Amino acid sequence: GFEIKKNQKILLIEDVLTTGKSSNESVECINSFGGRVICLASIINRSSKDLDFNFPFISLLKVDAPIFLENNIPPELKKLPAVKPGSRFIK
Repeated sequence: GFEIKKNQKILLIEDVLTTGKSSNESVECINSFGGRVICLASIINRSSKDLDFNFPFISLLKVDAPIFLENNIPPELKKLPAVKPGSRFIK
């Protein structure tokens, strides 16, 4: 295991960043233990909007992965089976 000490500087690293939700949850957890995130890095940034963190954010690769509303899905994509990405709900 590991311990987060009060005022410890933390570099938070994600494999894939999409909405920033998991990153923000991690930041809240780190803060609750007295740590301080000083930078967030991801291997892949697939967010469709600019994410606003209170510290620098860097990624190795930016992937344009648009999100479509159900009534605005391009015809060629409607033919493909829908798959929900991410690992948030894997059991």
